[in-house]
Amino acid sequence: MPSRVETLIALGRVPLLASLTTRQLADVAERARWANAREGSIVITGGDLIDALIVVEDGELAHGDRTIVKGEVVDELACVAPVATTTDLRCVRAARLIRLERVDFEELVDAVPGLAAAVCRALGERARRAEDRTYRSPLASRG
Repeated sequence: MPSRVETLIALGRVPLLASLTTRQLADVAERARWANAREGSIVITGGDLIDALIVVEDGELAHGDRTIVKGEVVDELACVAPVATTTDLRCVRAARLIRLERVDFEELVDAVPGLAAAVCRALGERARRAEDRTYRSPLASRG
């Protein structure tokens, strides 16, 4: 069983959570659970909801043409905005995963001071960098 510190460090590498304080990350790490997936197993069946933050800490998963390896996240936004997967999420090479369920994340948002604001900031920054790079906020200096 990995330590809470190992969990905290792994979650701190997730961009959505990277700006959290150590205390906030510790609270999140306390709710996260480790899971193992055997080679060839189906982690999430096509058509089911991905509604947890799933971090690959070892091994390899495949989702359609996408390969997800150590340090990568299946769907970073799944605990904020669940989505039905169109194809199976398969384990290609035996994997150790960290799962933060949406229900736990929502409870943490209510209970941990500053967590919601930090996640909103991360999402806002992502939105600004998204598809339309020519967007300019009306609040930005006109210089």
